[in-house]
Amino acid sequence: MDAKMLASSVLSGVVSVPMDFYLGLERTFQDLNLSDGGRRIQSRNMHDDVRVGRAVYQTFRDRK
Repeated sequence: MDAKMLASSVLSGVVSVPMDFYLGLERTFQDLNLSDGGRRIQSRNMHDDVRVGRAVYQTFRDRK
């Protein structure tokens, strides 16, 4: 990997930190039922959490 590509990747990662922080904060407010949408949003988030958990579990279970 050349230095220019590495620097570009690091820069794009650093630039994305504020948006990632905002999205994490928004998800936390949704999970605590402090935003619009109420139970529907909480249910959607819970289903997403379960889906990701299953994917991670399957990844480690199916290693060979």
